[in-house]
Amino acid sequence: MKQRKWTAEEKLALVLEGLKEKRSVADICMEHKISQTLYYKWRDRFFEGGKRSLINGTSDDNHYKAEIEKLQKIIGKQAIQIEILKKQNMATLGIEHIFTSYPHPKGNAEAKLGSPKITRFFGVLVR
Repeated sequence: MKQRKWTAEEKLALVLEGLKEKRSVADICMEHKISQTLYYKWRDRFFEGGKRSLINGTSDDNHYKAEIEKLQKIIGKQAIQIEILKKQNMATLGIEHIFTSYPHPKGNAEAKLGSPKITRFFGVLVR
């Protein structure tokens, strides 16, 4: 016989139905073809989860805030390391600027007259 997979919502509905005490747990289990042992495992997990959330409600929030701060520090350190490596790489290669040139936005006529070109250097516009 193939075992059925129960979703969390289905398990919750069965546990709550048993807690209402309108019908016996045995009747509910027979109707849904589950053992009473399985029902009581689900019920105990339901109670344990509720108990845990009542006891540790605020500490979970603090845990997440601490994790966010830790990750933000790591990101900040990595951003600094990236900038240092970029500068070291440019110095090693003897290149002051790695960029692409674009024509002046006012058109070719002014560009020919000696107006500065717009240059993009690591996402920053430089004239």
